[in-house]
Amino acid sequence: AWSWLCRQPRVGSCRGFATREECAHLMNKVANSLTLPHEYRTGRSANDDAELASFSGSGCPLGAMHSDPVVRLLERRLAMMSDWPVAALEPCSIVRYQPGEEYRLHVDYFTAEQIAINRAQRNDLSGQRIATFLLYLRAADAGGETEYPDADLVVQGEAGMAVLHFNAAADGTPDLSSRHIGRPVRAGEKWLWRSALRQHPIYA
Repeated sequence: AWSWLCRQPRVGSCRGFATREECAHLMNKVANSLTLPHEYRTGRSANDDAELASFSGSGCPLGAMHSDPVVRLLERRLAMMSDWPVAALEPCSIVRYQPGEEYRLHVDYFTAEQIAINRAQRNDLSGQRIATFLLYLRAADAGGETEYPDADLVVQGEAGMAVLHFNAAADGTPDLSSRHIGRPVRAGEKWLWRSALRQHPIYA
């Protein structure tokens, strides 16, 4: 079950969401495919600029063709725990932070303009990112915490731990307090598996 850490923004965590073997599988799956944001951001979302401007690590998106039974199992686990339809989960991605790398202050929600652009130009009818899901595949030896400055909340991750934070209300209204930071890694590496709970199904 989720342990709720904060109400505004709503942030929850779950230790032991994934096993050590599941985490290792996902890291090994993409270890040779990680690239810089400007190489893996495809322009398919109006929110790509946030990652390009704020993230200094590397990553790899996992589309439908790159998913496997472990990915599908984790998606079902997330849907069950969050009471959210699997069809409304954003395709996942994996990111890695090495020493000195960070994700500067940003938000994950879409503005009304971005939602309109996604709909009109990209045929993306799934609407708002209601919540963001982060799974720690590996925690940094030092640094790398996830910080929510408006709530004075700092989350120290550990391998297998999941974090769910809500970016918007159920009606899609953005929660301005959901802005957050991936603090710089000081030692070791930080790996995250990411997805998002979308307002409507991804696939019609």
